[in-house]
Amino acid sequence: MTSTSTRSSIVGGGTAHCVVPARKAVWQLFYQYEEIRLYQGFLDANDLIAAALAELEENPADPLYDMVVVDEVQDMSVLGLRLVHALTGNAPNALLLVGDGQQKIYAGGWKLSDAGIPIIGRGEVLRVNYRNCDAVLALAASLEGKIRVDDLDGADGTVLSRSEAALRGGTAETWAGSDEDVEEQVRIQLQRIAAQGIPLSATALLTLTNHHADRFRAALRRWQVPFRNLEDHVGAEEDMIKIGTVYRAKGLDFRAVVHPFFSKALPAEPLSDAAHDRADLVTNQRFVALTRAREYVWLGIVED
Repeated sequence: MTSTSTRSSIVGGGTAHCVVPARKAVWQLFYQYEEIRLYQGFLDANDLIAAALAELEENPADPLYDMVVVDEVQDMSVLGLRLVHALTGNAPNALLLVGDGQQKIYAGGWKLSDAGIPIIGRGEVLRVNYRNCDAVLALAASLEGKIRVDDLDGADGTVLSRSEAALRGGTAETWAGSDEDVEEQVRIQLQRIAAQGIPLSATALLTLTNHHADRFRAALRRWQVPFRNLEDHVGAEEDMIKIGTVYRAKGLDFRAVVHPFFSKALPAEPLSDAAHDRADLVTNQRFVALTRAREYVWLGIVED
């Protein structure tokens, strides 16, 4: 990639409006990063994908894949989408891409057409929710972000609040209080979840950051509650609560979810363009944490 094309992709990408001084700062940061990376001779994740894509362009797969299925496509990069497309070529009906723009937890933005994948007249918007009970769905929908949801190629999509719930009932509780009280509230919720007959194996404690996950791991140890870190969870049935960040919970669901949310994660008003993007991303991450719950969800809002 040349410096010209790189600069164009940085300045033109994303969702924030980048003023000229900020553009120069971003470019300088990227330039320094590339200098260090090249000097030390390592590849980052995008470099690996780019190398694989270059190999496929020079030596196409023979035969091409008959079909590739991708879930959680909303959090892939354009480069990753191009790689997937290269595995199948332009064969008809060879790609099945499943995603939900409302479940996006990483920064950035694109359309499938940016990766050379045309879906006009071929996409389907799903409107029935089979994961969350009514109560869970209602709480999550009440906290939807303001980001426009599309079909991943620019056309209108369906937000959760307009979806149809297939599962009835459920429990959704909220709490707001101080930092010194939140751990005790989490302990109380774990007792209530157990009283409803939901085992530890079907319960998750989800945070937005590793720092907060570490804090609640320490609390679980004090309470002698066995836990399994989500990064080590392989789906085995074991009498342990699962704990980790929302990044590790992507694509998973649990009968019960406990989510302590620290309000300081949201930028304070007034918001710059970058802060707006950050606020939207945090709102989406909270939304994703809540929608991991099938039957029981607790949102604990820790006030500043």
